Amino acid sequence: GKKALWGYIACEDGLLFGSLINEQHIVRHAWRPADMSRLFTESRTFFAMDALTGKLKWRYDAQRSIRHNAIAIGDGRVFLIDRDRALIDLLKQVARRRGEKGKPPAAHATGELVCLDAVTGKRVWQNKKDIFGTVLVFSQQHDMLLMSYQSTRFKLPSEVGGRMAVFRAGEGYRVWDKKVDYVTRPLVNGRSIITQPSRLDLLTGEDDPWSFKRSYGCGQLAGSKNLLLFRSATVGYFDFTRNAGTENFGGVRPGCWINALPAGGLVFIPDASAGCRCSYQNRTWVALEGSEASTDAKPVGKGSGAGENP
Repeated sequence: GKKALWGYIACEDGLLFGSLINEQHIVRHAWRPADMSRLFTESRTFFAMDALTGKLKWRYDAQRSIRHNAIAIGDGRVFLIDRDRALIDLLKQVARRRGEKGKPPAAHATGELVCLDAVTGKRVWQNKKDIFGTVLVFSQQHDMLLMSYQSTRFKLPSEVGGRMAVFRAGEGYRVWDKKVDYVTRPLVNGRSIITQPSRLDLLTGEDDPWSFKRSYGCGQLAGSKNLLLFRSATVGYFDFTRNAGTENFGGVRPGCWINALPAGGLVFIPDASAGCRCSYQNRTWVALEGSEASTDAKPVGKGSGAGENP
């Protein structure tokens, strides 16, 4: 067919997943004016290809639109939300909010949560009841699918926050749905949903009596089984294997989004402070390796270990 730009991308079990973006959906800048013309967030079509041959396996053409954050893949399934675009997020709406005349866009309508077979693209189930979210997170360990907002410090108008819901991933029914105050994009670690400032039980939605604090700075949480990373003025972290609270690796500031990345037993921090006026001692790339675990280390939270919760 016609040439199109690639949007979402992921690879799982020999399948390469991608999407064809909607080039007309250009969202507003989050804080300072910036060139948003190539930062696409919505797609019209989702597809799967053979990762070795490039042969198209199947495609899903959205009835409305697919937000890239509302896609999750795992355990042989693809989960996505097919939903109207949030027109209030568009760049052209900035001028209208500043007083220029024009009819404001309608409220962001709810959508449909769809589960597809990752190999064939056939529908496994769908749920149309009050599908409000903009973010999906899948837990293969517990067969649960978290739906939330990306309720961050600098966010699009459609990211209203204040609510989460969890579905049984295999069948599509809603397990729980509740009001939750959070100011970061949620993480799922074992049986925990980790937000700032608190933690919830993934299976029940109950509050876990655990919290963490961090100093100033934007940026999102990143994590692994035993470590939570974030900006807390400098590089902040919380070691789940011991109850030491927020600690810091000083002299370096993470970026304004996610650039402290745990992978392969290391923490990689590529520089993301170029162009920022914050005053810090070092502007550099860093790779950190953890020391050996203490013999008196104790896991934090419910469960039998850090891998359980979290």
